[in-house]
Amino acid sequence: MARIRAGLSEGRANLVDYSQCNGPRKSTEPQLFACLVLKASVGFDYRGLQGLLDDSADLCQLIGLESVTHFSNFQTAFRRLLGNSLVQSPLDKTVSRALDAGRRARGD
Repeated sequence: MARIRAGLSEGRANLVDYSQCNGPRKSTEPQLFACLVLKASVGFDYRGLQGLLDDSADLCQLIGLESVTHFSNFQTAFRRLLGNSLVQSPLDKTVSRALDAGRRARGD
């Protein structure tokens, strides 16, 4: 849960809410960033991420998602986000902190 909160925080600090003026507004860039952090930290593919979110109302609520998008939409959004140099550094830092926290909690 902490990694998702960190992802939302980093996303809000570094991204605008919507990348397109007239596009659909189902999820914000910070919400997608939090999903990207979750995907990277648990090691799921896009379908796995969609399944995880479909099965976890708590995660969706934490991220603020009213509905879970199709995995191909995650793939397109993540490709766009990862192509943005402003996103890569916060993503690396957030995922690294989340993985380090997980290792410390397990005693690795």
